[in-house]
Amino acid sequence: MRQLREIGGEEAVRTFARRRIDAILADVAPADGPDDAALEAAAERIATALSKAGYVATTTRVGGPIHGVQICQHHCPVSHVAEEFPELCETEQQAMAEVLGTHVQRLATIVNGDCACTTHVPLSPAPSPRPPATSTEGASR
Repeated sequence: MRQLREIGGEEAVRTFARRRIDAILADVAPADGPDDAALEAAAERIATALSKAGYVATTTRVGGPIHGVQICQHHCPVSHVAEEFPELCETEQQAMAEVLGTHVQRLATIVNGDCACTTHVPLSPAPSPRPPATSTEGASR
């Protein structure tokens, strides 16, 4: 990778990184739409492709203020290289966002010392269990 950077510069490294993740996700069908079920299904397909490439990936649905699905890569076959070449991680995130058709956010990375690389895929917010409070005080009759 260092020699690639010396020969072709940063753009060559980025191109290599992008081609690498594109090859891993080549057979992953994009999300069929923006609805939660389509996004979750596409996230599962991404996790399956990553697992086949050695990442041991899973998906987990999360609620609360960060409602979504998270793709967790429990192993990274390129983590030592990615420490020096973050383009590998950046292009993974970009490719996932493109397959999903929505913004994604990296919450944790093995390179930064976390136990897994975790990518959050936002889903539509859960409906509020209570209707909004209304006040009749001061209303005209």
